[in-house]
Amino acid sequence: MVDRQEIPRDGITCVYAHPDAQADIVFLHGLNGNPTRTWTAKDSAVYWPVDLLPNTLGPDAPVDVLVYGYNADTASTSERSASDNYIYEHAQTLVTDLTSYRGTRGTATRPIIWVAHSLGGILLKRALNYSNDLKDRHHEASRSIFVSTFGIIFLGTPHKGSGLATWGSILQNMARATMPRRLFDSEPVLIKTLKKNNQTLRDINVHFLDIYQRFKIQMAHENHKTDFTITKRLVVDSASANPELPGVQYFGIEATHSNMCKFSSSTSHGYRIVTSAIREWVIQGPSVIERRWDVERNESRQRAIEDATERLGPAAAGFPGFNTPMTSSGHFEGPSAPPRTTPSLSTPFLQHAQSTRSSLFITPSHFHPDTVFVGRDKELAGLHTMLLDEHRRSLGTSAVVVQGMSGIGKSALGKQYIFNHKSHYPGGIYWIRASTLQEMEDDFWHIAKNDAIRQMIDHRASRRWQSSPQQPAILELGLLSVSESQELLLGELGKHKPYKPEDLDMAAKLVKLMDCLPLMIHSAAQQMKATREPLSKYLKSWKAKPHIGDAALPAFQSIRDDLQDRGETAALNLINILSFFGQLIPVEMLALGLKALDTRTSVKTKGSLNKTFATLIAFALIERSETAEIRSLSSKTSDNSGETQTEPLDTLWTHSVTQVFFANILADDKQSWLERAIAVFCRSFDEADARMKSAKPESKNPNKPGLGMPDDYRRYSAHGKRLLEHVNKMKKTQLAPELNAARRELRLRLESIPAELDRLQRAVLASIVNGDEAPRISGSSSLSNSSPASLDAFPI
Repeated sequence: MVDRQEIPRDGITCVYAHPDAQADIVFLHGLNGNPTRTWTAKDSAVYWPVDLLPNTLGPDAPVDVLVYGYNADTASTSERSASDNYIYEHAQTLVTDLTSYRGTRGTATRPIIWVAHSLGGILLKRALNYSNDLKDRHHEASRSIFVSTFGIIFLGTPHKGSGLATWGSILQNMARATMPRRLFDSEPVLIKTLKKNNQTLRDINVHFLDIYQRFKIQMAHENHKTDFTITKRLVVDSASANPELPGVQYFGIEATHSNMCKFSSSTSHGYRIVTSAIREWVIQGPSVIERRWDVERNESRQRAIEDATERLGPAAAGFPGFNTPMTSSGHFEGPSAPPRTTPSLSTPFLQHAQSTRSSLFITPSHFHPDTVFVGRDKELAGLHTMLLDEHRRSLGTSAVVVQGMSGIGKSALGKQYIFNHKSHYPGGIYWIRASTLQEMEDDFWHIAKNDAIRQMIDHRASRRWQSSPQQPAILELGLLSVSESQELLLGELGKHKPYKPEDLDMAAKLVKLMDCLPLMIHSAAQQMKATREPLSKYLKSWKAKPHIGDAALPAFQSIRDDLQDRGETAALNLINILSFFGQLIPVEMLALGLKALDTRTSVKTKGSLNKTFATLIAFALIERSETAEIRSLSSKTSDNSGETQTEPLDTLWTHSVTQVFFANILADDKQSWLERAIAVFCRSFDEADARMKSAKPESKNPNKPGLGMPDDYRRYSAHGKRLLEHVNKMKKTQLAPELNAARRELRLRLESIPAELDRLQRAVLASIVNGDEAPRISGSSSLSNSSPASLDAFPI
C-alpha cells in the first residue's frame, strides 16, 4: 500500500493491491483536482479508496485500487503550469498509461470499473471512444481499455456542459486573489470543453452514445449548492449530470460538487449506493469480460487476415486458414462444421415459385426445410393419411388441424410434410399464415394476384370447398422423446454419429431441462455455435438460471444475457423494436423507419445494419431471406406455361415466442420501447407514402423493379394494427404522455390507409378480370433489390 503523501500528481498509481484481485477500480479526478485531495474528506482526512472501499467490498470482491492523475489545473503556480492540453491529448495519455501499467503486470484482460468526478467523466468518455477506435494492428493493445471496461460511476460529470459564468466563479473561489485576471480572458482549453454547446463536448457525447450500452453505468448529481461568497449555486445541475439514457441508474448525493466524491465514513450519503454497485460489478465482471475478450480475439484475427489478404492479394489464397469460413458473428468454422440453419444475407430461399401451371407453390419468405429434422415419423404418416382420406374428400374437405404448445414444432412438421410429399399435390400448394386475420387476408391477396389461378379454378368449386361444413381432423403434436431431442441438439451442434457417451449424457440432461421443446433446443444450439461455448459449460450455466415452469424463459434469457455480455447492444435494441411489429417485415420498410431513432438507440453494429442482422441471425432470433413477389398481374412466359414474373423482397422473420419474450422482459421500459417502435413505423410510412404518391406509374417493362402500392399499404396496415394492439393492452390511465402522443400519430396513419387501399385493390381486381396490367407505382419495397450493403448508406 502506498503512502498517500507519496502518490504522484501524474500517471497511474496503485494505492491498494489484493493478491487475488478480480478487477481494477480506477479513480479519475476532475478540474483542478489531484489523485489524493479529490478523494479525501476534508473534516476527517479519510481517503476512502483505501481507508473504506476494500473493507466494504469484502473477501468476495477482491480488487486493486488505482488512481490516475493528470494536469487539470487552470492556473499556473510557481511549481506547476496550467494545462494547455486538449481533452483528446489527456485521453490518449490516459489510455497509453493504463495500457502500459496493466500490460507489464499481466492484467490487461482484467475488468475495469471507473469512478470519475466532474471533468474526469468527460475525459473517460473521450478515452473510451479513442480506445474503441484503435483497430490498427500496431495499436491493438490499447483497445484493451475499451474491451475490459465493465462499469462506470459518474459523479457530478457535466455531460451537457456548464455555463462559463459558473466555471469562472469556481476558479475565482478556488484561486481567490492569487489567480491572475488574464487567465479568464485567455480561457483555458479544458474550461472551453466544459462550456454548454461546445462542439468538442457534443462530439464526445455523440460518439459515446454508440458504446455506452455496453457498460454498467451510474450517474450522480449534487444536491447542495456551492458557496461562491456572493452567491450559492449548483456547479453541475441534474439535467447536465443526468442525461436521460436507457439502462442508466441515477441518484443524488447530499453534498456540494466538490464534496460529493469525498466520503468520510461508510454512512456518508451516497457511499452505500456507489460501493454496492462496485461490489456487484466486481462479482459479475470477470465472466462477462472474458466473453468479450473471446469476441475481441476472433475479430482481431479476422482483421489480421483481411489485412494480410489485402497486402498479399491473390497469393493469400494459397496460405492455410485464409479461406476458413466465418460465422455471421465473426467466428471461424472448421472444415467439418455443419451447414448453417439460418439463411444467408442475400440468397433467396424461395426457389419454388410456380414452375408450371399444374404445380403452384406460394409460400412466405422464410419458408424452407429445417436443416436438422428428427423424429415425428408417426405424426408425418398420420398427417398424410388424414389429408388423402378419400372418404373425407368426397364429403368436401380433408382438412387437418395440427395443434400443440408454442415452439413444439407445428410449422416444422408442416414444412417437412410439404417437402416430403409435394408431388402428391399437382394442383399446387399455398402456405397461409394464420396468426392474425390481417396475415390471412394478405396471403389470400397474394393468391388472388396470381393471374394463373383464374384459369385453373372454377370459382363455384372454390366456393363449395370453402363453405363445406366438414369439420377438420385433429392431429395433436406432443413433445419429442428424450432420444429424439438428444439427436436434434447434437445434430444442430454439428456433431455426427456415433455420438460420444459424454455428449449423449450432457445432451440428455439439457433437453430434459428444456422440456424437450424443439424451439428452445434450436435456440440453445445456435447460441452455442455463435459463442463456441462447450456443451458442458452451457449446461452448467443453464442449471444456474431461474426456472419458472416455462422452458422459453431461461433459454431466451440466456441468449439475452449472452448478447449483453458480448456488448451487442445494437442487436438487443433492434430485437426490442422488432418484438412489437408483425412477424414478417421487409428490410426496406424497417430501414426507412429506423431513421426516426435518436442517437441513444443505436441499431448498427460497427456502423452496419447488416452486421446487426447477422448477429441476430447467428443467435436464431430472426431469419432473413428473400421471397418471390408477383411482378405483373397479366404477364406470362412466351410458352404460356403459367409462370409468373417475380422479384425478390428482402424480409426479416421473427418467431412469435421470441417476440413475446423480448416484449415482456422490457418490464418498466416497455412503454418507451413501444413508443420508439411506433416512431419507426410512422417515419417509414410517411416516407413510403410520400414516395408512392409522388412517383409516376411504372412502364409495362416486366424487368422494371418495384411493387404494387396495394402490397405496401397492406403491409403498413398489418404492422400498424399490431402496434396499436400492444398500446390498447395497456391501461389508459397508466400510459405515459409520450406513448399517448405516439398512439394518436399511429391512428392518423392507420385511418389514412383503408380508402387508398380499397381504391387500389379495386383497380387491381378489375385488371385481373379484364386481363389488363394494373398501374403500379414503386413503394416502400422498391429499393429492396438493392444489395445488402446499400442499407448501410442510410443515416440510421
